[in-house]
Amino acid sequence: MTKTPILSLAAVALFACATSCTSSDTNFRAMSAEQLAAHNAGLSAGDQVVCVEERRTGSHLKRTVCMTNREFQLRDLGVTDDINSAGVDNRVGIDAF
Repeated sequence: MTKTPILSLAAVALFACATSCTSSDTNFRAMSAEQLAAHNAGLSAGDQVVCVEERRTGSHLKRTVCMTNREFQLRDLGVTDDINSAGVDNRVGIDAF
């Protein structure tokens, strides 16, 4: 009998968190260019949101990705770091494997 009120309370708390956590997210992909420009007005260049169409590896389908300039830069640096640490020596003809 004591499990039912606790489970009900947990379900209500989970629902409240799920609705409040997602309601604060802004859907930049649904914004027009004018709305995005208004959002970016007054923000530093690194904090401005940019939306671009990208193809994912292994897919011919494009998807719209929206991130700040800083997030794009960090993502691209991470990809570069992954490529640089792939086990290939930078010297010509030398393979690290």
